[in-house]
Amino acid sequence: MRVLTHIAMFFYLAIITFVAAVAVSFAVHRIKFEELTYFLNIAYQSRNICIAIIIVSVTAVLVGFLFSRIILGVQQKERTIAFENPSGRVTISLVALEDMIKRTVLRVSEVKEVRSSVRATKKGIDVTCRLVLKAESNIPDMTSRIQDLVKSRIQEILGLEENVIVRIHITKIMTQSEKDSSGSESDRKDFSDMSVPFKGYRK
Repeated sequence: MRVLTHIAMFFYLAIITFVAAVAVSFAVHRIKFEELTYFLNIAYQSRNICIAIIIVSVTAVLVGFLFSRIILGVQQKERTIAFENPSGRVTISLVALEDMIKRTVLRVSEVKEVRSSVRATKKGIDVTCRLVLKAESNIPDMTSRIQDLVKSRIQEILGLEENVIVRIHITKIMTQSEKDSSGSESDRKDFSDMSVPFKGYRK
């Protein structure tokens, strides 16, 4: 498969280079319009050249289709984790792992929001968590607990001793004043939503 990929890349690169060279030469007037018309007329009248053009065009389409399958296959492989069971192959979507990590980290009382991303590499599983903290706490201890929790949870779900690297990036730490202001704003909003029906003037 790797040999076919290299051949396809060389073929496509040769075609693109040839077309680009002709286009640039025509644009800078290195190829005259009369010369281009002359060669096109010869190609149009020659049966062998027409057959060669058809073969090259069909091959280019097939190579493009092969490239698309390869690219889609690589993208699909990067977004899944696969392992072999006695009864067959099992694949796990990285999106499912990201959702699981989010639910796991939100159980930590200091965390208000979390966004996670997972990448499967040759060295193992690379996890990045972006956190918004709702309380000022001991960040080294808290992040260490989250890293151990995420790592053990992933290894428990996969049932494999995969090398799991957990990186944590704290994007915001909410202070008590921010929490109080957000609470007061919500209270004012709730109060403003309470409407008293107008019953007219009383005499």
